Amino acid sequence: MKLTSSLIRELDRLARDHGWSNTELARELGVHRSILVHARGGRRRLTSDTLSQIALRFGASPGIRDLVWNYLAVEHP
Repeated sequence: MKLTSSLIRELDRLARDHGWSNTELARELGVHRSILVHARGGRRRLTSDTLSQIALRFGASPGIRDLVWNYLAVEHP
């Protein structure tokens, strides 16, 4: 069983906090919803473009910055 990355779990939490659906979160990030669905299911890695979008949208949060780095360095090197 593939574990969901810490970054994806945090994005899900942020979406809930903002009252966003998966589609609205994807729109906020400028990506297609299926990218997040596949990443959540462990079927696809987030691309550098998607990680860049996450950092641009939520990067003011030190936690998100740390999770992006952790995703790159530990979870999907």
